[in-house]
Amino acid sequence: MDMVFQLFVFALLPVPILVITLLVITFGKMNKRITLLEEKVAQMENVGEDSTYI
Repeated sequence: MDMVFQLFVFALLPVPILVITLLVITFGKMNKRITLLEEKVAQMENVGEDSTYI
């Protein structure tokens, strides 16, 4: 019984690591998209400010 339990634990050990790495990758992609959106918004705001000066 102990051997089966140990095999079960060893089989499940990589699962949380994979989940964490997937979460990190997805959050990294989302952060990149968010920064791109923020840059676009900043550019649009700059254009709006420039047009008011003219």
